[in-house]
Amino acid sequence: MGHMYEEGLGVAQNYTAAMEWYRKAADGGLAEAQQNVGLLYYYGYGVAENAREAVRWFQMAADQSLAAGEYMLALASQQGKGTSLDYAKARRLFLSSARKNYGDAQLMYAYMLQAGEGADSMPLSAYVWGKIAEANGVEAAIDVTSLSSILLSDREMARAESTIAQCLAEGLDNCPE
Repeated sequence: MGHMYEEGLGVAQNYTAAMEWYRKAADGGLAEAQQNVGLLYYYGYGVAENAREAVRWFQMAADQSLAAGEYMLALASQQGKGTSLDYAKARRLFLSSARKNYGDAQLMYAYMLQAGEGADSMPLSAYVWGKIAEANGVEAAIDVTSLSSILLSDREMARAESTIAQCLAEGLDNCPE
């Protein structure tokens, strides 16, 4: 019901009403609702923007292993918005969400691997996760994969391609960090 108000389906778009519905469900422990409450605070829809409060709700959703909650908590940690800047935490959370097949997390994890945020740059792993994001329909991942492919030798590219095939066939839980 809450997303009807948020998306304006048949009713005037009303973030305040959406927040009421989400808040009730979130207080009841529903991870998706906790995530949505967090988003409304993060972007200031229907409430005053409050990144710290948003992070609190993202953490609750992430604690329940919701991929979207892990993604937003990772993004906040990577940007230092509403929480301390923490690349190691961001990488860990992006990876967890990426392994749940969350495309945006796959892209951001690939980006962090490519850019060397929080550790050395790892173009082979960045290429692998970028290609998985591309396979998941995230077109922006081509920015990461095209840069990575320039940095990799033919042998590394062959290894990356077989790793991608293995990840897609066997599931992302075993896909390398």
